[in-house]
Amino acid sequence: MVHRLAVLAIVLAAALVPVRASALTLDDIVSLSRAGVTDAVILALIDRDKPIFTIEPDQLVALKSQGVSEAVILAMLKSGRVEGERAAQAAADLNAGFIMSSLSPAPDVVVVGHGPDVPNGGYSNYSNAVYGVPPVAGLIAVPYAVGGGFGGRRRHAAPVAVAPPIAGEGRTFLSPFAAPYISPFGAGAAPVVRPVQKPPAPALCIAQVRGANSLQPLSFVTQCPGQ
Repeated sequence: MVHRLAVLAIVLAAALVPVRASALTLDDIVSLSRAGVTDAVILALIDRDKPIFTIEPDQLVALKSQGVSEAVILAMLKSGRVEGERAAQAAADLNAGFIMSSLSPAPDVVVVGHGPDVPNGGYSNYSNAVYGVPPVAGLIAVPYAVGGGFGGRRRHAAPVAVAPPIAGEGRTFLSPFAAPYISPFGAGAAPVVRPVQKPPAPALCIAQVRGANSLQPLSFVTQCPGQ
């Protein structure tokens, strides 16, 4: 489809390009100039036919030597150039319009996966309030034995009644199996915090050194001896 549109645009551009008139050539311009035809008449013929002259630099010298005026030579160089550029621009605009009309006005959207109505995560009881599923109510079996100590009598697991949470009151469901962890070794001793002592700053002294040829001693600061 795009190839056909491009061919059609080229054909229209060729139709818009001005055709070189066979009745007006370089030889005709030279003949008219030698015959004494005025420049106004020659310029009117060039403006009417609008031919495209292919003139080389050596041909310009030949035209000047054969009596063709400078105004006629300039008109020959400019003839048909503006119309050719306009035709090329019109063909380019037409081709771009055909290509844009063949494209889809809206982008193609492809959705991969499912919509937002189905969550990506697994099922959880904590999401019951969000998706409108009623909370679980009834009896929950305790999976461990209940006894009175090491010498007591072991009893089997018995179901424990759990009250269902009431929606809308802001209550949090607590599992009956959750219990705080207590270390068998006790709470332990608190860590001992010891202050960090900085070493004392060294004492500084002013030392003077006198050279062999120096009249005034040279003074500088250094660490006191014995430290």
